[in-house]
Amino acid sequence: MRALLIRHAAATGSAPEAPLTQAGQARARDLAHMLSRLTAGPLYTSPYTRACQTIAPYAELTAQSVKIVDAFRERLLSPEPLQDWKGHLRKSFDDANYACTGGESMSEVRSRAATALIRIERFSGGLPTIVAHGGLISSLLQAADRTFGFDDWRALQNPDLFDVEVETGRVVSFKRLPLEEIA
Repeated sequence: MRALLIRHAAATGSAPEAPLTQAGQARARDLAHMLSRLTAGPLYTSPYTRACQTIAPYAELTAQSVKIVDAFRERLLSPEPLQDWKGHLRKSFDDANYACTGGESMSEVRSRAATALIRIERFSGGLPTIVAHGGLISSLLQAADRTFGFDDWRALQNPDLFDVEVETGRVVSFKRLPLEEIA
C-alpha cells in the first residue's frame, strides 16, 4: 500500500493539547493545497491537537472526515522530565529496544503504529494520509532504512511529508516529498 506520512506543523509546545503556532497554521493551510494535488485521503491523525490542526484545512477543503487513531500519538520517551533527554533519544536510535523507565522504545512505538497500519491496509482505498509525530514517523522510517537515525530525526521539518510504501504494517521504502513550494 502506498501512503503519505505527515509530521505535524509547528506547535506551541509538546503537550498533547498544544496548538499550532500562527506560522504552523499558515503552513497547514499551504499543505492542504499540496495534498489536494496528490488527491490524498482517507485521512488519519494522532489525537494530539497539533496533528489534528495540521490536517484540518485539507479535510475542510476536500470535505473529508478525519479518523483519530490513538496508535499514532507521539512516542513517550519518559513519563518524567529528563535532564539529558536528547542523549536518551540518541541512544534509542542506536538501540531500538532501549527505553527509559516507564517510556517506550522505538520498537514498541513501531509495533503500535504497525498494528494501525495493518488495519488501514485492509480497509482503506485511495492514498491513506496519516498525520503523526517525529518520533513515531522516525521509528517507521527506520524500519525501511536502518541508517535513519538521530540526526535524521533532528532534520525533520514541521510539517514534513513522506511518500511511503507499506507492506503488512511495515514501511519498506520512503521518499521525502519537497515542501519548498509551501515555505
